[in-house]
Amino acid sequence: MPENADDGPLRQTEQALRGYAEQRGFCFPGIFFEFQPGAREGFGELMRELFRADAHHVIVPNLGHLASHALLRRMMILQLAATAGAGVLALDAS
Repeated sequence: MPENADDGPLRQTEQALRGYAEQRGFCFPGIFFEFQPGAREGFGELMRELFRADAHHVIVPNLGHLASHALLRRMMILQLAATAGAGVLALDAS
């Protein structure tokens, strides 16, 4: 992100995610994201954290934050469930 970029929306999103997690008694270790479209490093970090913390929930602002392509998004949700036993919760669905 450029130095002069407005990070206000990012901070608001993080606060919303933290608040959602705290209201439900979930741990919030941080935000995982990809730096480049199609990369999987962030998803791998997320999976490792789920295993490390024995966590079973992933909170996203909306499902499009997992992947913009519907098929890829569905595959990621299935992988989270099958591999880590984790469900995905979307803020916009609450």
